[in-house]
Amino acid sequence: MQTQTISLCLMVKNEETFLRKCIESVQATVNEIIILDTGSTDKTIEIATEYTDQVKYKVFNGDFSAMRNEVLKYVQTDWVLFLDADEFFDETEIPKIKEAINKVSSDVGGIRFYRYNFFASGGWYSNKVLKLFRNNPEYKYAKKVNESIDTSIIQSGYLIEDSDIVLNHIGHTRSREDRDAKSKKYIQLMKEQLEETPNDPVLHGYIGLISRTLGDFDYAINKTTHALNINPNSSTLHMFHGHVLRSVNKNLEALDTYKKALELRPNDAGVLNMIGVMYMTLGNLAEAEEYFGKAFESNPALIHSLLNKGIVRFYQKDYLSAYEYFSKVIERNKSFLYKDIFGILECDPYKSFYYETYMEYSGLESYIAICESKMKEVLNY
Repeated sequence: MQTQTISLCLMVKNEETFLRKCIESVQATVNEIIILDTGSTDKTIEIATEYTDQVKYKVFNGDFSAMRNEVLKYVQTDWVLFLDADEFFDETEIPKIKEAINKVSSDVGGIRFYRYNFFASGGWYSNKVLKLFRNNPEYKYAKKVNESIDTSIIQSGYLIEDSDIVLNHIGHTRSREDRDAKSKKYIQLMKEQLEETPNDPVLHGYIGLISRTLGDFDYAINKTTHALNINPNSSTLHMFHGHVLRSVNKNLEALDTYKKALELRPNDAGVLNMIGVMYMTLGNLAEAEEYFGKAFESNPALIHSLLNKGIVRFYQKDYLSAYEYFSKVIERNKSFLYKDIFGILECDPYKSFYYETYMEYSGLESYIAICESKMKEVLNY
């Protein structure tokens, strides 16, 4: 079998904090690195040139897809791994990238990863992302914001396959000021996109989803409600609406909304997990554990369903069982231990709205420490 080659592609601006970690996490498995800088004023370019002589320059034009498509012009390999500078892989995942490429059939054009988006507190949310795809001139990113190449791959007659590869994203560990500025920028770009496609329900839903993290709750509810009025049969939009309702403590309504999402997409692991989270929030730990179990059974790549199951056991004072679940989580992705002391102490009352666990979650390390202490007490009794 001919060895398949891979290009790491990045579009960057002022990413000196994250860039090195991103590149070094995959450097050994890619054949070339292509970086497009859109106007950095920090040490980003200096760092980039340490790893590649293919550093290109173009001023950002307000269209993320156009900029990404610019990068693709320079690719000479069989496959493209297009990451953000604040994304990286744990070492356990690196061999899986080439394994995934080598085992897919010729009609598969792209491979999705499971991405964990971490905050400085250790909280997270997750999503599936298409980051690995064949180098094909027909493939083009679309949309000014929330850019995606998925539709182009499918329209070109190819399939997209899910994998169990886990990608970590630590962009939300930036300062609250930076996060809020980015959110406002995205909302503005989405509004500009809506001028062209005013009835795009996903754009309306995303605006609502982001607005809740800026504290604009009434507007958030209006936008996700409007999105569902346009397309009431979208599981994704029901998920968005459930997230917003949850952020204003409408927990029973949120639970009902997540259940509607499940009706539309049965056995979806992410939806099952959020139903479990709502039962945990409402104090029904037995029901919560059942749904976390269903989530993991539906998709073993959903590592955080095990973490949530461990938290249920923790609050049932079954510390040994909780510790065993937490250990499995770390074995699968040690980034769940990530914490940043400055980020933890920042004043941001809204970041927990993102978490795919109960909102008072304070990082896995804390739960493990308490479990170890409680088990030690039992042994010394």
